[in-house]
Amino acid sequence: CNVCEKCFPTSYLSKKHQRCHTGEKPYKCDICEKSFSIATYLRRHLRIHTGIKPYKCQVCEKSFINASSLNIHQKIHTGERPYKCDLCNKSFITAYQLSHQRIHTGDRPYKCDVCKKLCNTASNLKAHKRIHTNTSYSRTNKMSAQDQDLSRLRIINMYCTCNILVYLLICGKSFIGAGSLNKHQRIHTGENPYKCNVCEKSLSSASYLKIHLRTHTGIKPYKCQVCEKSFIDVAGLNKHIRCHTGEKPYKCDVCEKSFATSNTLLVNKKKNNHLCNVCEKCFPKPSLLKKHQRCHTGEKPYKCDVCEKSFSTAGHLKLHRRIHTGEKPYKCDICEKSFSSASYLKRHSRIHTGIKLYKCQVCEMSFTDSCNLKSHQRNHTGEKPYKCDLCEKLFSTTGSLKIHRSYHTGIKPYKCQVCGKSFINASSLNKHQRIHTGLKPYKCELCDKLFTKASSKKKHQRRHTEE
Repeated sequence: CNVCEKCFPTSYLSKKHQRCHTGEKPYKCDICEKSFSIATYLRRHLRIHTGIKPYKCQVCEKSFINASSLNIHQKIHTGERPYKCDLCNKSFITAYQLSHQRIHTGDRPYKCDVCKKLCNTASNLKAHKRIHTNTSYSRTNKMSAQDQDLSRLRIINMYCTCNILVYLLICGKSFIGAGSLNKHQRIHTGENPYKCNVCEKSLSSASYLKIHLRTHTGIKPYKCQVCEKSFIDVAGLNKHIRCHTGEKPYKCDVCEKSFATSNTLLVNKKKNNHLCNVCEKCFPKPSLLKKHQRCHTGEKPYKCDVCEKSFSTAGHLKLHRRIHTGEKPYKCDICEKSFSSASYLKRHSRIHTGIKLYKCQVCEMSFTDSCNLKSHQRNHTGEKPYKCDLCEKLFSTTGSLKIHRSYHTGIKPYKCQVCGKSFINASSLNKHQRIHTGLKPYKCELCDKLFTKASSKKKHQRRHTEE
């Protein structure tokens, strides 16, 4: 060969070899018009259309189009995996599967000429390109509508029994690859050929079995870069990441509400029978709709018999009563602090773990709960939704409004146990108590002087800057 200098015993073999350099493919399939460089390849390809599989496995009687496919298959029975990854010691049946090593190296040598996306194998690139051409495994743009139907029937006939054929013709779903088609067929047949050897649960694909086995082993290889929480599969990780980003890609076509997961969208669609006529929120039961509507009407039928405060739900009243009874049934395992509700305990536990799941997209400041994030975001938007009904002053949080109202009413519920002085809020009481305890938690970094209040420290530090 004058291109790669490879030698051949006959001119025929040399000519055949040169087609790999020239790209010449003189042998054409009459059915699908696919071309091949060698007559043997065309002959082998025609078996796809005819369904002939002359190579049969003596163990399980499964048939194959060519001898090489049979040889690869037989290694499943023998357990032979001669090709080993040097990095993770994982073994493979074929040399081609060693492209697995690109997972470790990050090498992606196959580039899409449309969107420039990189793929780690030629087959992945081929499957990806079908996204741009809008073709699937069961149809091709080059054929007429009639030929497309015939081609689809041929391919379905290849991979399906007569019973499955009826189902696939009903659902008409198309796929990029034959593997995806095979996996989909099992939805119609109910076939679950992959069995867990721990709990005997059956699954429809090898990949599902692999993920399921991690529930027994406890292996969670997919880790969140924000909070370091781990997951058994990439789908679980992607779903979790939306907690941090706030992304809600699934939109309901009835109420136009968006959801973070397809499951929550499905639940929403099922409960679309009871729609709120004010905000169009959906509910599964009339009782839940009635409960929700109280947030619009302001109705609060549940009244506390101690302080006469009213609530819109029985659950909120039950939680409130614990303020009077002092009941705190939820206890922290680390510091033994108790709380009146499970949500308060969950929020508190993040102080110990340091986990701050909720991140501001403007300044990237993180928070332990969504309420604090929402309140913080109003600093950026300038929104002040809470209005004083006495002087009409606006506030960004209910806490700020509550403190402000105390100035009008004169109520000071927080009392110092040492000197009897009262205060509007708990933080003012805490500051005051440092006079009695002598505690000075604020330290000047320049002269090591201590202060009881942050404002006093700030005022002091200005003297250093003036000097």
